Amino acid sequence: MKIPLPLFALLALGASLSSPAHADVQAPALSDLAPAAKQGLTVTFSAGGKSDTRAGRLIALFVPAGEAPTPFLAPGPFTAKWEGEITSDLRAAFTFTVDTTGGVTATLNGQPLLDSRLHIAPQPAQLQKGANKLVVEFQSPPQGDAMVRLMWSSKDFPREPIPPTAFQHDTGAKDLRTGERLREGRLLFAQNRCSACHDASPVLPPKGEGLSELAQDAPTFDAIGDKYREPWLAAWINDSAQHPSARTHAESLRG
Repeated sequence: MKIPLPLFALLALGASLSSPAHADVQAPALSDLAPAAKQGLTVTFSAGGKSDTRAGRLIALFVPAGEAPTPFLAPGPFTAKWEGEITSDLRAAFTFTVDTTGGVTATLNGQPLLDSRLHIAPQPAQLQKGANKLVVEFQSPPQGDAMVRLMWSSKDFPREPIPPTAFQHDTGAKDLRTGERLREGRLLFAQNRCSACHDASPVLPPKGEGLSELAQDAPTFDAIGDKYREPWLAAWINDSAQHPSARTHAESLRG
């Protein structure tokens, strides 16, 4: 019989704990951080009254029909919103276009940039030297694959995807850090094989689905004395360069 899942593991599972049985489980509040710019964008997915935020390299996305845009949302229609800044070494004009199966709107420095629903020829937009605020919103189609890709061109180069090096975003934003914590907790839960000993069936996908680590069983200790000898174990634990966490744990036990 498996042991009930402890509180720390429930917190690690994060947004997947939306079932009534775990509705009272709340992660600790995040502290405020000063804004910090890093390459990339912040993208927020919303569906069924829930949202999930992560970092993204590009304004590009493909979600096959019947699949969810992130592990923390259910399959079905969704919206995606990219936010960040597009940088330019000089003041210059660029033409922005989009390939999509849904609807896309975008603003640049607070001004309308494009709207795929209007079916009008795009006009060149002026990028100021330095950072320019960019917001792109995508509504997936009611059925079928969801796809979007933002492109640009100028008098100096033909139409092409916007490179990741042109984007920057604030890594201190709480929504982004919340999404990162969910992903870190999900990976920690899977890598440590918590569900091999603790019952997490109400919040885990069926066997064989989800992260491959979830299908792994707990380690076996049968005849472990025939596999590892005391001198080797002592040398391994004391070799902090090889496995620093083992030595720290051993010292805590002695203390």
